[in-house]
Amino acid sequence: MHQVNGTSRTQRPKHCPTPLIPSFLHHRPYFPFTGTEASVKTDEGKQEWDVTFRKKPREGKQSQVLQMVRGAKLVGQSIIAYLQKKGYPEVALHFVKDERTRFLLALECGNIDVALDAAKALDDKGCWEKLAEHALLHGNHPVVEYCYQQTKNYDKLSFLYLITGNLAKLRRMMKINEIRKDYEGWYTNALYLGDVPERIRVLKACGKTSLALLTATTHGFTQEAESLAAHVEEGVMYEPLPNAQLLQPPVPVYPSDTAWPLLTVAKGFFDSAVGSGKNAATASAMAVSVDDAGDIAGDGWGDEDEDDDVDVPMEGGEGEGGGWEVEDDLDLPPDLEGVSTAGATDGEDGYFVPPPRGHPPTQGWTQRSHLALDHVLAGAFESATRLLHDQVGVVNFEPYRSLFLSSFAHCRTSYPGAPGLPSLFSYPARNWRTATHKDHLPALGLKLSSLMDRLKEASQLTTAAKFTEAVDKLRGILLAIPLLVVDTKQEVSEAQNLLRVCKEYVVGISMELYRKGLGKATPEEQCRSLELAAYFTHCELQPGHQILTLRTAVNLAFKMKNYKMAMSFGRRLLNLGPRPEIAQNIRKVVQVCEKNPVDEVSLQYDEHNPFTVCASSYVPIYRGKPEVQCPLCGASYLPEHRGITCTVCTVAQFIFMKDIPQKKKKRRKEEERRKYNRDNTIIGTNTACQFFHD
Repeated sequence: MHQVNGTSRTQRPKHCPTPLIPSFLHHRPYFPFTGTEASVKTDEGKQEWDVTFRKKPREGKQSQVLQMVRGAKLVGQSIIAYLQKKGYPEVALHFVKDERTRFLLALECGNIDVALDAAKALDDKGCWEKLAEHALLHGNHPVVEYCYQQTKNYDKLSFLYLITGNLAKLRRMMKINEIRKDYEGWYTNALYLGDVPERIRVLKACGKTSLALLTATTHGFTQEAESLAAHVEEGVMYEPLPNAQLLQPPVPVYPSDTAWPLLTVAKGFFDSAVGSGKNAATASAMAVSVDDAGDIAGDGWGDEDEDDDVDVPMEGGEGEGGGWEVEDDLDLPPDLEGVSTAGATDGEDGYFVPPPRGHPPTQGWTQRSHLALDHVLAGAFESATRLLHDQVGVVNFEPYRSLFLSSFAHCRTSYPGAPGLPSLFSYPARNWRTATHKDHLPALGLKLSSLMDRLKEASQLTTAAKFTEAVDKLRGILLAIPLLVVDTKQEVSEAQNLLRVCKEYVVGISMELYRKGLGKATPEEQCRSLELAAYFTHCELQPGHQILTLRTAVNLAFKMKNYKMAMSFGRRLLNLGPRPEIAQNIRKVVQVCEKNPVDEVSLQYDEHNPFTVCASSYVPIYRGKPEVQCPLCGASYLPEHRGITCTVCTVAQFIFMKDIPQKKKKRRKEEERRKYNRDNTIIGTNTACQFFHD
């Protein structure tokens, strides 16, 4: 044992009791019970650790601590217990390698991501349950859902879907209960959804025919009641209540499918120092590791100053004439005599004039701002829709319903007033440092960083080949971008890049879904499938996803005996640097194709002529050809599709767009960019979307 700073430590564990003799040397003598003198070399690492942590880490020898951590000079659970006792579990988290210890430390620190990684490695039911409990306290619904799925806790999973408003997943959960023949869970989910026919089916399936008949009769399902009545005995039939009403659960306005927002915590010394040797920044939110693209890919791959109070003299000739019936001797009620008016000044009688009624802050938002989001936050949905129509050509506002309602709910705070009075509202300002009642603007609930996080989720769904869910996620981002308010030109550039990325992915994934829906019976269908796969390789995707598209195109072209095309796809794939096993397989295909570089089937595809893909007919629009673009997302279309609603964003219409050749279109964009630099108000009318400076 040794003692530093009032705490005792085990210097080194021995298999047998060894009385130590005080010494200041690195070797301590001791006398074991065998009687012979011996010595043991002491470990000064723990003493240095105690001395270092006499103060807080930010005041102590942080670099020395980091050196000890990297040098692995510290062993044993006592150091971890010491850090926990001193209140620094996050420091221990940087060098502990035991997964169970990391899991417990991560829960104590509130680091759900690290705890999730440790739980995956442990794969223990107790760890999943504990992680679900802590994640629920943090509002991290996706992690809670994942934990319940791992433990197969279907009851809690159904209730989680109910409170977060995910009715689609709740209905899917009901189907799972039906397959498992879990009648209690099946009936509970039917109650959550307000699905009366499903409740009848449950009762009928579990043998409660009389209750099924009562339910059908009460809710007016006549045909079902007649078919059930034949199987129920007369003595056990129940009479329905005459005044019974269906208790329909409320429909969620905005489903909560993301975790609660958390405050951004700055990285400490140990976070920065330990992570300095790694690549801290990623190329973009959609970046997929090239090495991992083949491993994590899903099964779907590969096939915005005079005095006004002047006394006027009342002399003759200037007063009122006798023709005016103005008399001062009116019979007034006696209770008014001697009473001075509240508004009288300087002893003169007057009348009380109430002050004019003030205007709520929301009225000023619509008067001072030309941003659609400010009108939405003010509750002026009509003017917001008019702005969206005038600015980006939106004609279908149904997809904006949930986004409008959720944004409107986020712009104000409510607190109870006096008893018997309604609640009071306050309106946080985004320009709170300089805001007055004349230039107050609402706080923002929709931020660019949150859209980038949603983009990461869409990237993961794309990699897993969950194309339908990925398209829905990307379209949600597209719809939210016109409601962004940004402060700097850099954020404008990031928002435009985000819009472009979403557009490219939606066009490419939609084209892939269309290709998968085609048949393969006729040669025409096979040729069309190969064309679509070739077009998909020209969408601007991240390298990891680009590798997946090229692998699909190589396989299809090789099967169609278009060896020249397959060779071109293979070389493009090798230039992206895939994993060694993928590269080896592709090199073999390229070697075979080089022996006979011909295409057996002629396709509408020229890889050497730059083109964009029509988002409606999925055919190439080569450079110099006329095209029209969606004013919101910038998707390209052939001129004959003018007037339709965009198939990418599903809300905008481009009937007013003109056919602009490529060179004229670039010149026009340059003029609009110069216009933006002059007035610093609008980015332009022919760009993918309009962004406004706050």
